[in-house]
Amino acid sequence: MLTILFDGIAYGMLLFILAVGLSVTMGLMNFINLAHGAFAMVGGYITVVLMQRHGMPFMACLPLAFGGAALLGMVLERTLYRTMYRKPHLDQVLFSIGLAFMAVATADYFMGSQQQIMQLPEWLRGRTELFDGALGMGHYRLFIIAVCAALTIGLQFILSRTRFGSRLRASVDDPRVAAGLGINVNVVFAATFAVGSGLAGLGGALGAEVLGLDPTFPLKFMVYFLIVVAVGGTSSITGPLLAALLLGIADVAGKYFIPKLGAFIVYALMIAILIWRPQGLFVRQGGKGRSPFARPCWRLRAGKRGSRWSGCWPLPRPLSWPSTRSSSTRSRSSHCSHCPWTSSWATPASSRWATRPFSVSEPIRRRCLPSM
Repeated sequence: MLTILFDGIAYGMLLFILAVGLSVTMGLMNFINLAHGAFAMVGGYITVVLMQRHGMPFMACLPLAFGGAALLGMVLERTLYRTMYRKPHLDQVLFSIGLAFMAVATADYFMGSQQQIMQLPEWLRGRTELFDGALGMGHYRLFIIAVCAALTIGLQFILSRTRFGSRLRASVDDPRVAAGLGINVNVVFAATFAVGSGLAGLGGALGAEVLGLDPTFPLKFMVYFLIVVAVGGTSSITGPLLAALLLGIADVAGKYFIPKLGAFIVYALMIAILIWRPQGLFVRQGGKGRSPFARPCWRLRAGKRGSRWSGCWPLPRPLSWPSTRSSSTRSRSSHCSHCPWTSSWATPASSRWATRPFSVSEPIRRRCLPSM
């Protein structure tokens, strides 16, 4: 029983590595990318080719798999994906699933339809038995769990505690205002998409030995990626992690105890959870419409007595905002995605705004903005 639990945790950790990039692109960038599995397949094939044909060690192939998938993701983001950001979600789904089928056909043409075999190094092949054989821990599965734990801590810190995470949240909430603050929105989106694609490539490299690798990989595991994101929600990193663990344990236990049902238990569990919590099992209360990884922040509100900060806006340092004393402003009603109120706030009407900075006091900064 303990061995089944351990294998389920390792399987869930691997699913998390594969799906966390999709969670980031869907949650932070609001883009539905069903071709996410194609980047995982690219990372897996990079690892297999480098190990089998060039004799490179496994540990050296992992960063190359991450970098190759990230580079491909950045190129595709700048050439294809960027034009789809403002399109309806149906267009994004059709576009990305078309890319997935193209990736399957390309892999089948160049690599063949057979399943690839990857030889792990000797130190990852062993198995440790504990409690008189009640718990068997494979060394490779322990390695997967350690990598996943390190990635979870690193991603959570980057998205919530660094300047890049603050810039990313600002760019997602309102790209025009973020650009007015001096944030290069295109570079932020490209970097985020590249990191998400690189994580998928890393997951594909780690999962080639456990899940198998063939040209149908993007389509075979697409549903699993979507289940992790749907059940865990996109409002945090820990939500998809817990959902992946739940999915992994349920899948392994179901196939062990009731092998005839196969993946039926996983799908039935997903349907039950989504009926109970349509927004995801681990979404905060009021999470619908809330920008993921968001923290309380501020917007500039135009009033009769001048301008003041209100609402929400994750501003990066240096904290500055153009003065609103100019009459060439226009206001629009906008519902803040972080706060329960609707406010009318000013947006720039000319480039003169950029020359008259408005600084926020240090007490407001400490009270309302994340440390960066």
